[in-house]
Amino acid sequence: MSSGLQELMAAEQRAAQIIQAARSERTEKMKQAQQEAQQVIEEYRSEKETALQKQATQNGGEGGDFEQLKSESEQQLQGLRSEFASNKDRAIDFLVKVVTDVDPQFPEDIRTM
Repeated sequence: MSSGLQELMAAEQRAAQIIQAARSERTEKMKQAQQEAQQVIEEYRSEKETALQKQATQNGGEGGDFEQLKSESEQQLQGLRSEFASNKDRAIDFLVKVVTDVDPQFPEDIRTM
């Protein structure tokens, strides 16, 4: 009976070794796949950056559209700031008036009580 027990223990050890080897192999494959994916991502990013730079140079040099949009945005922002400055006092006066001018009116059903 001890020989059967020894065989069983040896088979269990072999199974444990096979499982450990499979886990190690899976870990290595995952690391390799991650490295390959990172390389693909870097290549894709590089291609897209090159295409973007090429398109930017074709569309008027070093960001001509960007500068135009920036100046237009600044003009619009300046206009909004001046409108705010000119209407600020009126808006504050209106809000104070609305909040402080209370006209208490009771609903009809409460008046009859």
